[in-house]
Amino acid sequence: MKNTIKELRNFIIKEIVSKNSKWSTEGRKDYYSTNYVSIKKNFDSGLWQFKLNGGDDIFFDFKSIGINKYVIYILFLFIKRNINNQLNIRKNENLLSSWNSFLNSNKEVKRDK
Repeated sequence: MKNTIKELRNFIIKEIVSKNSKWSTEGRKDYYSTNYVSIKKNFDSGLWQFKLNGGDDIFFDFKSIGINKYVIYILFLFIKRNINNQLNIRKNENLLSSWNSFLNSNKEVKRDK
């Protein structure tokens, strides 16, 4: 049982830290999710909880897998970094799309290639 909890803790930490995780807030405050893990704040206890997506819709406290509030704080730095990177990528893609659309509609603008 200890090995299973340790594996679960390692999986969640790797999912949070991974640059390939695509975190989303789904427009909600204090809620974050990827394809595999969702994290939310329990407003009754004030503790952050997680659930594995694709399984039961039950949230568990991070304490149950041995992650304290200080580690959670550090992990949230990774989540926020990932979200900011995704936003920057989307902004750059929109800018590039707008620029290409502008150039296509204004053929007389000289392009330096």
